[in-house]
Amino acid sequence: MMNSDLVEQVLQKMGFSHRPGIDFDGLSAVYGRWCRQVPFDNIQKRLFYAGAGTGPVPGHDSTDFFQKWLTYGTGGTCWANSHATHDLLAALGFDVVRCAGTMLSSPDAVGPTHGTVIATLDNRRYLVDGSMLTEKPVPVPMSVEDRVTLEPGHPAERIRVEYRESCWHVFWHSAHRPDGIWCRIERIDVPIADFNQYHERTRTFSRFNSSLYVRLNQPSNTTTIAFGERVVIGSDRHLSRTTLSDEGRTQSLVEDFGIAEELAARLPADEMPAP
Repeated sequence: MMNSDLVEQVLQKMGFSHRPGIDFDGLSAVYGRWCRQVPFDNIQKRLFYAGAGTGPVPGHDSTDFFQKWLTYGTGGTCWANSHATHDLLAALGFDVVRCAGTMLSSPDAVGPTHGTVIATLDNRRYLVDGSMLTEKPVPVPMSVEDRVTLEPGHPAERIRVEYRESCWHVFWHSAHRPDGIWCRIERIDVPIADFNQYHERTRTFSRFNSSLYVRLNQPSNTTTIAFGERVVIGSDRHLSRTTLSDEGRTQSLVEDFGIAEELAARLPADEMPAP
């Protein structure tokens, strides 16, 4: 559980003058600011692997996560972001649970490979995902007959949710899968020990271990650095790519993502070419 002083520091950096209410407007306000200010990134993991690489994979401890965000502007990958999202919302009084799913990069994908969070308000469930960064909490359908499709005002809101095969399935878009990818939510209310175990599995294999990946929403687009390129998806869904030099990468990390320059400059070079 986060201590109250840290919660207040996080809220202050997010731009809150007082604690948000424990209702849909409050949840939307916290999550909306998260999507614009807390990046999905593997910066701490890249620095971890470039160093000794001993101890837990970065991101098990939400206090450490937020201290690094306050100091350097870094976020984390899905398991780390979900820990932090869960603990912040819980500290604010929201009813939240950790969940685990699988990104269906192929029909036979085996998971869980993705951590996320579901909040419950007035007997309705909402997905608040620190990787998809959907701008708004996404209603989760309660039956097979229900479908949820967000009307996108922002490119990150291109979301569809369906309940089938006894699981919720979320269809979303990213820079490395601009045509979209399904995520199957397989476990609800995952114990923290299991959640950390799933996170530790990424030590040996993850697309985010060897090459910088960072994503954040801007007012009218999503900006990503992935596999040596800066990728912008605009409100018209147009995708533009720019190859980055080392200097350009540092500049983008600082200007687009709010990463401290001294940390951005320390990042190792990517170890693998774009897939």
